[in-house]
Order: sequence, then C-alpha cells, then structure tokens
Amino acid sequence: MSLETWAVLLLWGMLVGLDLVSVPQVMIARPLIAGAVAGAILGDLPTGLRLGVVFELFQHDILPVGAVRYPEYGPATVAAVSVAHAAAGALGIGLGAVVGLVTGLLGGVSIHVLRRLNARAVGRATAALEAGDGSAIVRVHVTSLLRDAARAALVTAVGL
Repeated sequence: MSLETWAVLLLWGMLVGLDLVSVPQVMIARPLIAGAVAGAILGDLPTGLRLGVVFELFQHDILPVGAVRYPEYGPATVAAVSVAHAAAGALGIGLGAVVGLVTGLLGGVSIHVLRRLNARAVGRATAALEAGDGSAIVRVHVTSLLRDAARAALVTAVGL
C-alpha cells in the first residue's frame, strides 16, 4: 500500500471516528459505510462491503445506552478492510475481521479515556465557564474536537 493510500485511509478513519460522537452524525461511522468507502479507496469494493456487513452485524448486537462501554466499529472496519485487502482471499477476510475486532476494542477503551480527558478539561475551565466566558466555551469545545480527532486517527493508525 502506498503512503498516499495509507494517508487517505487514515483521514477516512479519523472522519469516521469523529462522526461517532463529536460532530453532527451523518452516519459515516456505520461499518457498512466505513467499509464500503475504505474498499473504494483501495479499489476493492467487494471486500469493503463484506467486512462492512460483518461489523454492521456486530454493531447491531450493541445497545449504546448510558455509561456502557462498547467497541468502536467504524475505524475498526477501515483497518479491517485494509488488512483483508492486503492479505486477499478468504484468509484475508478472516484476518481483517480479527484485526477489526481488536481495533474496535481499542477504540472503545480510547473513547472512555477521551471522556475522562474532556471532563478534566471542563473541570479546569469551570470558573471561566460559570462566568459565561464565551472564549472559554469555544476553547474547551475546539480542544475536545481536536482531542477526538487525534484519538480516532491513532486508533485507525494502530489498526492499519
């Protein structure tokens, strides 16, 4: 895989990770969409669709209510498609699924860490926020978005 393709997949995985919570959801974090686009980027749409369906089925088993921890299957699907494309064949699909499951678990843990970091950032800015400082609100919000973008990119990079 070329460096340019890797960079595009990394960017796609980051956008998919951001779509899960931090930005208005346009549903690109759904594994079927994430996998199809990753497959198209690699020129292997059938593999992207196959793994997208597999991870979509895994995601249907999860009810994200309250403080439950769950895997993040969007960036994991991007990584899974990349691995399956590199390995090719039935073995590639299986290997991609394994890599995707591990990456999904890593993504779930990283979301928990992100929430703690965001809570600390809000705690540090509490006085300014309570005083109604608009710049503090913008600063906390923008840094939280950037933190999530870095998290999603890191999860995707580890999977790739």
